[in-house]
Amino acid sequence: MMSLARVISVFVLVFSSATIAAGQEPPGATVASTVTVGTRVRVLSTTMEARVRGVVVAVDETVITLALEGGLPLKVPLRSITEMDVSLGTKRNTLKGLAIGGLSGIALGFAFPVDPENCGPGSTNLCSRREGIVGGTFLFGALGTGIGALIKSQRWAPISVGLRPSGGAKRPAVEVAVAVRF
Repeated sequence: MMSLARVISVFVLVFSSATIAAGQEPPGATVASTVTVGTRVRVLSTTMEARVRGVVVAVDETVITLALEGGLPLKVPLRSITEMDVSLGTKRNTLKGLAIGGLSGIALGFAFPVDPENCGPGSTNLCSRREGIVGGTFLFGALGTGIGALIKSQRWAPISVGLRPSGGAKRPAVEVAVAVRF
């Protein structure tokens, strides 16, 4: 259970980060002043059927040019962009792997054969259910942690300067989001 101090800390962090994020987009900012050459982005546009990922090769007041993952350049008119995300880099999934592995170990701990009469080093049976659950949790938790450390995933942050929101609806002036990541 979370302590009151931790809940207050999370609350203050969420609302102060919304204020800081709002301060990062000055009035009159454009995509050209926000995104620089070499930035990895995801773009959704009315001129494309799907979201594309690429690295910004050139940007001006009307067009952004992306080098796609296949290597081909793509020019996208800024007026057609409905959503744009900027890469914050990669992260490892160590804690997520630990959680998935540990929970799997607990579940599989109930499936291990238990026989208190026929257990020990020469037997495939465990002596108690607790032994199976604890052993499975540690074994699969360690395995999940190792796999999670090897797997990397991209982190993305949306930018909205001068872009039209999708759906044609106006976005609220202040947005608050809470994300829990492992």
